[in-house]
Amino acid sequence: RSAGHLILNQSRRREREAMIYGLEVSMELEGISRVHLDRSRWHFSGRCMNCSTAISDILMEFEEMIGVPGGRGEAHAVIKCKMCERVNNVKIVSGCDTVHYSAEQSGNYTLIGSFECRGIALMEWIPDSSSISANGSAESSFYQDIDLTDDFYDYDEAAQTPVQITDFRQRIVENK
Repeated sequence: RSAGHLILNQSRRREREAMIYGLEVSMELEGISRVHLDRSRWHFSGRCMNCSTAISDILMEFEEMIGVPGGRGEAHAVIKCKMCERVNNVKIVSGCDTVHYSAEQSGNYTLIGSFECRGIALMEWIPDSSSISANGSAESSFYQDIDLTDDFYDYDEAAQTPVQITDFRQRIVENK
């Protein structure tokens, strides 16, 4: 057997292996005590591990499980690649509770979700503003429907101070 054959076999084996990906976020908070991220719904872009075809809409809801063809259990998303027709799947490993990003974490990456992927690599989280809210430094101040794809600016009337969420960043890290 050639070295190329061995590398190809290892690559194919990895395609079918479960990979655990973690989604980490970082943002700068000013006048905000906590950002609340609802983890019951997720939207990602990804790519097929078999042929590298881009997959733009990977939608998952924690309460919805889909049977994986061939009786291989259930997952939150089952996606058939349009190019190679391989069936891939993603399962939400983290819970569905709301996770909080606090002022003390400002500027640091924090894990907000974990996902078991078979045959698919998650590339980017597409935040849904309806699942993102925040408290101002005065706990009575509450902001809803925050769009993290752009900087957020407002004014906290109770604390009489400007509030902002800026420099939102994300990264998807391979845990296994």
